[in-house]
Amino acid sequence: MTPMARRPLRQSLRLRLVGRRSRMISATLALVLAGTMGASSPAAFADDLEDQQAALREEAARVQHSLEFVDGKIAQAAADLVLYQGQLPGAQQALTDAQGRVAGAVQEVQALAARVDLAQQNKAKITQQLEADKQKIADTFLDLDKNADGQKYLANVDSEKFVVMKDSDYDVIREAGGGK
Repeated sequence: MTPMARRPLRQSLRLRLVGRRSRMISATLALVLAGTMGASSPAAFADDLEDQQAALREEAARVQHSLEFVDGKIAQAAADLVLYQGQLPGAQQALTDAQGRVAGAVQEVQALAARVDLAQQNKAKITQQLEADKQKIADTFLDLDKNADGQKYLANVDSEKFVVMKDSDYDVIREAGGGK
């Protein structure tokens, strides 16, 4: 075989060895992770969050130590995976709690919106009633000269009847110096 023909053969053999070694490392890593994760669940034995955090760190350290023969980045990733998997139930519970609080807040906002709507409807009714009452009061004074009791009142105040006035009707008094 010529030296040129041997070179692709060597590269092919080297690639096969690297591929085989990589598969063996991956399989070993998977077995170690499965064994350590299945054998003990540190979060299940801890009573509070600090104990759980410490237990998760210890578990991550054990996994990292057991994988010393593997590349450092893979070992760190595996340790991080164990840590994050241990933190996941707590994060999921916090999410569920937050979703419950959001749902409660939404209900409260809806109840407040209904109260505001009712208050606006009541305000509109009251405003309408005030306008109607204002008109009734004006009509009562304007019609005093049309009934006996009203005529008696008008005679007592030395008047013939009430009339509708506008602001400019008082200009004569203002010009005379009686009002500013």
